[in-house]
Amino acid sequence: MQMALLRAAAAAGLHSHASSIGPCLLPLLRRFASGATNDAVERAIIVDTLAQAKKLESLGLSREQAEELTRHMTEQIILDRLRLSEKFTAKVELKEAMLEQDARINSFKAELIQKQDMHLATLQKDLDRQSNYLDKMRSEVRHEIDKLTASQRLDLNLEKG
Repeated sequence: MQMALLRAAAAAGLHSHASSIGPCLLPLLRRFASGATNDAVERAIIVDTLAQAKKLESLGLSREQAEELTRHMTEQIILDRLRLSEKFTAKVELKEAMLEQDARINSFKAELIQKQDMHLATLQKDLDRQSNYLDKMRSEVRHEIDKLTASQRLDLNLEKG
């Protein structure tokens, strides 16, 4: 953990000598001090700041410098966490979204099946209606054929007789 803090301090341009840290903290303060950052820090503290400050003090920083560096490191961690949370979704949110999509898909399937059943029933009704119409037409044609046949027989019988 101390090595990570030393690397973070070195990356920020800080050295383990107390005399050279003061001027380097001013740009960090200007860079990270903002209303949104302070709000984010107040809302979600995820670092043991007291332990961090004590470790920095043990590395040779003054108490004020250690507290400021710890505050800025905490702010940066929180800002990174917020940026990541904007880019990625939590497992719970993903599961909820998947359940919602599954529900939508199932609803769509049910609606599609219902519409198919209704369409099938409509087609069956039309088929039955056409079949009845066709049977009626056959009956009428058969009746007309029977009338013509009877008429021709009558004519033949009258001619013979």
